[in-house]
Amino acid sequence: MKSIKYKLFPEGSECSFGTTDLRASLGQPIEIEGCVVLLCVEGMAVLSIDFHQHSFRRGDLLVVMYDRTVIPLKVSARFKTDWVSLPLSICNDTFYKITSVKFWDRFYLYPVCRMDSNQQKLADTWLLQVKWIIRNTEDTYRTELLQGTFYLLMLSLCHEMERLSLATGKGEKKNRAWSLVNDFMVLVGRHYTRHRDVAYYATRLCISPDYLNKLSVKYMFLKAKEYINRQCIVAIKTYLSSTDLSVKNIASELNFEDASYMCRFFRRMTGMSPLEYRERLNKQ
Repeated sequence: MKSIKYKLFPEGSECSFGTTDLRASLGQPIEIEGCVVLLCVEGMAVLSIDFHQHSFRRGDLLVVMYDRTVIPLKVSARFKTDWVSLPLSICNDTFYKITSVKFWDRFYLYPVCRMDSNQQKLADTWLLQVKWIIRNTEDTYRTELLQGTFYLLMLSLCHEMERLSLATGKGEKKNRAWSLVNDFMVLVGRHYTRHRDVAYYATRLCISPDYLNKLSVKYMFLKAKEYINRQCIVAIKTYLSSTDLSVKNIASELNFEDASYMCRFFRRMTGMSPLEYRERLNKQ
């Protein structure tokens, strides 16, 4: 069996870069210690990002944080992507500086950035700068320089998203109830592998669990707990269908108490065991 996660960067390397076709990582979650930035230079890939499929084409930019699960599912014959891996110590500063909740919500909902020709040139220049910094600067300067360049990249994405939302009229405010439901969905997408209780999300939203349930039923026709459980089931099914990880390793990846608990949860939700689900897929 393959290892649980695929590493783009060399062991013990804090900052690194390279070019890959991702073939060696098909069906495996990619190891992300802080942030990985990918710029597709040729071909096309299909990636599972937090268990939702996204196409990744020539000219696209993808910035993946440590709290996301990325599994390459398919790559075209000529697919190739440049990548840069940065540690959490480099990225943390940016998380605190960019305070726009709307930006982070959009960033997590739409992880693949489609760029025009001018934006691609800027992304290429950013990549060249980062490579030069990693190659040519001493440790005392490298950290500050990389923090600055990463902040500029994310600030530019923030600006572009706000500009596009204004240009398309998508910046209109929803009512308070819908905003809460949208925030709930975003929070679940980020935290369901560690927090599966409704009370956690209600507390984060500063409302009661009962009110969160009422909003969830009204706007999504599901109780809040049912929505959280569905996210978990989608994640388990993706691991079972797209990787060769053992049930025990999948349970570990998703922070279940143990494999038997995850199996009981999966059977209760689907009517079959994880292995039965995988065997059924293999027969198709």
